[in-house]
Amino acid sequence: MVHMALGMAWMFVLGILCAAGARDVSGAVIRSCIIPHVLKDRDTLQPYDPDVSANYVCPPNYRQFGDDCFHPVEFGQHYRPVVVVPFATAQQTCQEQGAEVVSLLDLRDPDVLQAVVEIPKEHILRDLLMFDQSSCVERSDSSSVWGEQLCVKRCSEALQKMIICRRPADPVQN
Repeated sequence: MVHMALGMAWMFVLGILCAAGARDVSGAVIRSCIIPHVLKDRDTLQPYDPDVSANYVCPPNYRQFGDDCFHPVEFGQHYRPVVVVPFATAQQTCQEQGAEVVSLLDLRDPDVLQAVVEIPKEHILRDLLMFDQSSCVERSDSSSVWGEQLCVKRCSEALQKMIICRRPADPVQN
């Protein structure tokens, strides 16, 4: 009984330390947010190339990164009860626009990675939903290394959600 109580107390303290950004015994920061698995092999990660953008055009309300177009979609209003967004709803929302929802698995594409790094800067106080209704991505200010700018975390129950829809850009007509 005493061991269980001590174990639970230790787990509680560890949870507090993780949330506060504490350091482990080696001095490394304990993170509650981790680099997405698909980005761990940075040696094979292609850099973003904005030069191809001039050959393509996007519809209104879409931002262009490379040869793809991206459109952020917000769910719920600030200071209102948080709207639960199942990932199937996110997928359907993008499909209705002729696009696909950006997911964690898409982050190896340099255009997607650049969009996911840049677009949320304009949408403060939002969690970027990336896989299921509890997996979100946030910008990590601890690194500026390509592929290390993002980390996966559990979505906040206190923040409204957003998604990013992606569609191919249209070639410029000559």
